Amino acid sequence: MKNFKLFSFVLTTILCFASIAFGQERTGTIEGVVKDQQGAIVPGATVTVAGNAFNRTVTSENDGSFRVAAVPPGVYTVAVTAGNFQPESKKDVLVNLGQASNVEFDLKAGNIGAEVTITGGDVAGVDTSESKIQTNISSKQLDTLPKGTNF
Repeated sequence: MKNFKLFSFVLTTILCFASIAFGQERTGTIEGVVKDQQGAIVPGATVTVAGNAFNRTVTSENDGSFRVAAVPPGVYTVAVTAGNFQPESKKDVLVNLGQASNVEFDLKAGNIGAEVTITGGDVAGVDTSESKIQTNISSKQLDTLPKGTNF
């Protein structure tokens, strides 16, 4: 009976300490919102976290928010790219154990432009001297068209 009480006490103590060990945090989180300079949200922006032999890329949600979970503690660089916006990055983002580091981005509009190059000589020219929108069909062309069910 005495051995059973000792065994029960030791087992209970081990189980208590085991549950405490599993409850310890080993990582942190980086989260934030991507907006433009007018304060409008930017969904679908690519957010990259790099540093301490850790790289992860996520995409911002429809409300512009992003969250990178399970980031080991340390100092990171967070970069954001989005279509029609200039890329932006924030350095020295500190991640602590069990805490969320908040990073906000206000993206500036990028250079929107495209270069169009037309090459080739077999492109049909446009007659700018006349503005008619009609075509005359000759009787020979009309005879060559399919008629009835005779396709």
